Amino acid sequence: MTEQNRTSSFVDQKLESIQVLRGVAALVVLLLHGTYSILPGNFGVDIFFCISGFIMVYVTQKSAKDFFIKRVIRVVPLYWYTTLQRFVLLQICFRLGIANPDRRDLRCFVSSLFFLPINGAPMQSLAWSLYYEMAFYAVFAVACIISIKYRSVIAFIGLLAIVGIGAVWEVDYLMFLELAGGMGAFYLTRWLYGQKNTYGFRLAFGIVAVASFVALALTEKFILFENTPRFVRYGIPAFVFVVSFVKATQRLEMPRSFVFFGDVSFSLYLIQLDVFAVLKGALIFLGIVPSFELFIGEGFIIEKIATTTIGIGLIFAVSLVTYNLIEKRFTNYLKVKMLRKAV
Repeated sequence: MTEQNRTSSFVDQKLESIQVLRGVAALVVLLLHGTYSILPGNFGVDIFFCISGFIMVYVTQKSAKDFFIKRVIRVVPLYWYTTLQRFVLLQICFRLGIANPDRRDLRCFVSSLFFLPINGAPMQSLAWSLYYEMAFYAVFAVACIISIKYRSVIAFIGLLAIVGIGAVWEVDYLMFLELAGGMGAFYLTRWLYGQKNTYGFRLAFGIVAVASFVALALTEKFILFENTPRFVRYGIPAFVFVVSFVKATQRLEMPRSFVFFGDVSFSLYLIQLDVFAVLKGALIFLGIVPSFELFIGEGFIIEKIATTTIGIGLIFAVSLVTYNLIEKRFTNYLKVKMLRKAV
């Protein structure tokens, strides 16, 4: 097979390895937020950002028609649902005297819905990453309108402009560089896809993928390179991890269970904190746990592990429901209605 044919095959192939990576990133963040933190997992967001930059270039190779509308349909329904859910939970917690009154403010709720970084938003705390994502989608959509051929270059320039404006305003927008790196990861992976695909070659990239993931975990665990920007500390290893993993698994059939984790990763990411919070509240209300102090203090390792295990099970169950009802059925309905009108 010639390099041109391999590249063409890369364009047409559904990269299940990317879905697996999304699942890995979601699980890493999930394990971080348990009552008993199993794994340092803030770097899961950096993996998500690299994947996002990769995917935006990948899905617009043949057509960028209705790109921004499709991204809104993909993100907003589940995000609005989880934000409303958080708002309701905060009202209940406030009446019970266990919530910060500023976090239940209606202005914060409205600002959160429209991705406006004001009034203490986002109310759904993990959604801070979606603010970056939506800004990136807007920049990339404009780039596609200007030139589909040079969309990545134009988007890269746009992201650099945002970072530069942030520097002038003394606001840290450097994480946009991770999304830019994700675009670069696509082109590097496409080139690697056209190279030889021997077992030894894939094994080498597999070793690099494992090493870069371990580097991410150790860097966060032991707070290494603390004074370096996040996009250097986590973004570069995340870039290496994504590229090497996709190449290492080239033409390999991914286990369906692994791909499934990627399918439900968005739900896993957004609902996890609320499920953990409701579980803790239920345990206290039922008298099984004396107070919240058990979850944040020293000791009680067995109780924390048990709570985390139960919580993860509940999160997967709830994620399966939100994925099927919102991410699949409702978004498919919106695609039929909104994209038909956009024609």
